[in-house]
Amino acid sequence: MDISSMLNEYLDSQDKTNNFDDSTYSFIVQLANKLEFYTSVRTPNRIDVGDHKQRDFYLVFELDSSGLVVVYFVFKTDSLTYDGERTDLHDCQSILFSLCCSTNAFSVSLWDIDNSFSNIEGELYGRFAMISQPNLSVITQDEVGKRNIELIFYIYKDYQSFILPYRCQSS
Repeated sequence: MDISSMLNEYLDSQDKTNNFDDSTYSFIVQLANKLEFYTSVRTPNRIDVGDHKQRDFYLVFELDSSGLVVVYFVFKTDSLTYDGERTDLHDCQSILFSLCCSTNAFSVSLWDIDNSFSNIEGELYGRFAMISQPNLSVITQDEVGKRNIELIFYIYKDYQSFILPYRCQSS
């Protein structure tokens, strides 16, 4: 069984109970399906959006205690696809994402995820990216929020169309 089939089987059996407004959750799922992304309810307050073609980066919608949705991208490669340490990949992919966004007048803030396993200073386990200008990192669960969700999906799709032709695997 290939990884996509295993993921689909997992997603089909997953509990989709969540704390998002029904209309916001439905909107995210419908838009993701339309753009050929998958959605995964990781916790009742977190929805991940990903792509079957790659697992190197994905989008997260996380509900905070006030009902606002915090949105960020995660850059995290895995050892099934790439051999050895992958700090440079996390660094390069997130910088390419930032550059891609800047060509469309979006500013990005990046946060490192330290690699506590390697005990090597500066080794990245992954990286988070948030759209900081215009502020698309915190959105409301209303019609304005839905317009922002569409824009976030546009950013995701734009980066995907840029990076997928250049994606390679190590041997």
